[in-house]
Amino acid sequence: MSNLFQKWRCLGFDPEKLYDYSEKMIATNLSMMKNISLLMSLLLFFGALYPLLYQHSIVHAMLYLVQSLLSLGFFFLGDHLQQRTETAQKTSRRCVVLFMHTISAFGIYHSVISNPHMISVLFFICILCLQFAFILSPMTNMLSIFVDCVVFCILSFVVKGIDLAILDFLNCVVTFIVSSAIGWQIARLRVNQLQAETELSLLNHHLYELSTTDSLTGLHNRRRFTEEAARRIVEHAPDETYIATLVCDIDFFKQYNDFYGHDQGDIALQSVAKRLMGFRDNYDILLCRWGGEEFMALFLTHTPEKAHQIASLMCNAVYDLHLDNEPSAVSPYLTMSVGLYIVPSDDIQDWNELYRKADEALYLAKKSGRNRVITIA
Repeated sequence: MSNLFQKWRCLGFDPEKLYDYSEKMIATNLSMMKNISLLMSLLLFFGALYPLLYQHSIVHAMLYLVQSLLSLGFFFLGDHLQQRTETAQKTSRRCVVLFMHTISAFGIYHSVISNPHMISVLFFICILCLQFAFILSPMTNMLSIFVDCVVFCILSFVVKGIDLAILDFLNCVVTFIVSSAIGWQIARLRVNQLQAETELSLLNHHLYELSTTDSLTGLHNRRRFTEEAARRIVEHAPDETYIATLVCDIDFFKQYNDFYGHDQGDIALQSVAKRLMGFRDNYDILLCRWGGEEFMALFLTHTPEKAHQIASLMCNAVYDLHLDNEPSAVSPYLTMSVGLYIVPSDDIQDWNELYRKADEALYLAKKSGRNRVITIA
């Protein structure tokens, strides 16, 4: 793939860096091709009425309709290529170049064949406008224009005669120089724009991750959890049977901090979070650090028994860390109490209600001895 971008070196671009923007460049070209082809198809379709009504020429009207259908074909081809994966990139580039030649062919037909007694204008307009539409490498751009200009000049000399052909040739030379220069500058500006957009998008994503991730544990924070929980309930709940909401709280953690120090408390929180991440990955659990020593979890399940089993495994997993907790009144090791609220998916409640019920279950777990799971269904 990088070899395809060697042609951009003359504009000061690094081919390896351009590879990162290749998909956006192709997507931009295909989108532009679709827009232009659809517009051309409509203009040519209605343009067929002129030779039919005023010139009474069915042949010219049919040629307009054929061109209209050809443009429409490029629209559907572009739509098809947009839906394909990276394997279609080479095909997409060739399709865009072919489309440019087709536009030039339209210009040649209407400037030479259809109007042999007039100085060509439409062809030059087509050539110039195409430079603003597509992102092409300098060599591809110049070669495409050169081929079209050669064909145009040959047909002009054959059809129009020497006088008009010379004027067309001179205009063609000027157009080639101007359009090449414009194409180079447009390519530079468009690629720089893509680079800036990509870097801005990455920066925004990085800032979003920073603002929605708990810096100590690496889990989602409260804000991210509430956003994802609402989305998951709306999008996925109808496919499942029950929604399980968990509120988890480390037992006697204040005493743990006072006894072992806050640095050791942070290490303990990180250890608990790392152990809970295993459940997040294995059971597709939405997990976050809710605040302090409290964690929240939400997942979808087919049976209440399965939800209670997962919650119990999470509770036991913290105990199995065997982190000493001498101030604890229930265990020599660090433990966790879990409040579990299970609700049928066809009876989805407000997110605040899910949290309130799960918090009630946690209160009962604390009151009944800690280091256990209490379920409200």
